[in-house]
Amino acid sequence: MRLRLFLSLGLLLAFPLSSLADITIVDENFESYTNNTELLAAWPSQSGSDNGLQLVDVNTVIPGADGADFLELQRTNPAGIADWEIAYGPDKPRYPGIDGQAAQFCGTTDLATCNPTGAGTVNLWNGNPLGGITPSATQNIELSVDIGDDALSANKRLTIGLRGAGENILEMGLFNGPVGFVYRAVIFDGSEGFVSWVGFDDVVNVDNPLATDLNSQQEVGAGFHTYKAVIGVDQIVFSLDLYADGVTNDPLNPVPGVGTPGVDASDTVLAVTTFGGFDDLRIGIPSSLPSSGGSNPNAAFAAYDNVLLQMVDIPLITSVPEPASAMLALLATAGMLATRRR
Repeated sequence: MRLRLFLSLGLLLAFPLSSLADITIVDENFESYTNNTELLAAWPSQSGSDNGLQLVDVNTVIPGADGADFLELQRTNPAGIADWEIAYGPDKPRYPGIDGQAAQFCGTTDLATCNPTGAGTVNLWNGNPLGGITPSATQNIELSVDIGDDALSANKRLTIGLRGAGENILEMGLFNGPVGFVYRAVIFDGSEGFVSWVGFDDVVNVDNPLATDLNSQQEVGAGFHTYKAVIGVDQIVFSLDLYADGVTNDPLNPVPGVGTPGVDASDTVLAVTTFGGFDDLRIGIPSSLPSSGGSNPNAAFAAYDNVLLQMVDIPLITSVPEPASAMLALLATAGMLATRRR
């Protein structure tokens, strides 16, 4: 009986353990809303009043005072790369995977630029809370978003944020100190539990920083970019994919889709999520600081699309090392012999 129990345990360990299913918490592409009232019902203002969040059409925004001209811009192909023309040419969607509607946030204090403005507030997913989600030994938390930037001004403060109740504050997006594409992780436990704003171009503090010739908004140009944070039990991996195209772009020919598979920058931060976890998902101005610090209309706007928040299984071992396999084979043989003797 003991031998059979031992054999059963050995065979159980030989196969991959069944994993939990991935859990989607928020999957927002802004396509289900027909007007701004519906949008604000799903993403209400923290202040309780309407603000500068509105629906825009990614491909057909009418240029004008709404500041959304950058959504219409089409990158050029100065090198004449045929594959790029096929995937990204004038007759193709301007941002593959980012079609239809997006949510544009206007953060200026200038009522002449947008009225009402979004200065001094952010918009919270469905009013929150998320329920105190936390990473575990079997699942990471993954947050990703596509943020559109007109690249007309570096004086912006527009991000996506994931927060706990006064702790576990994580944000990614556009900021003006340091300037450009940034992230932060503050009030976590761990040796790097307080990482204030860090630029993805920081060659000292970022593991894989942006290429030198492609590390500013001016050099990158207008477009949508994918920000992602993978939150584990003891670390957070931040990444930035310029143009949301799934490649590490060539700084000498910075057009969407040209490069090698991967992301353009990434960094791993040692941080332990505290007990309370996360219960607050937000888009707009971090810490209620106006994005332009004044009335600069070029600094007022960013657009959000494809917000995805989920619990994702950590890959488990799917095969047994060879010595273990050999041992199990021997145990199985011994079991058969023991059965025959009986």
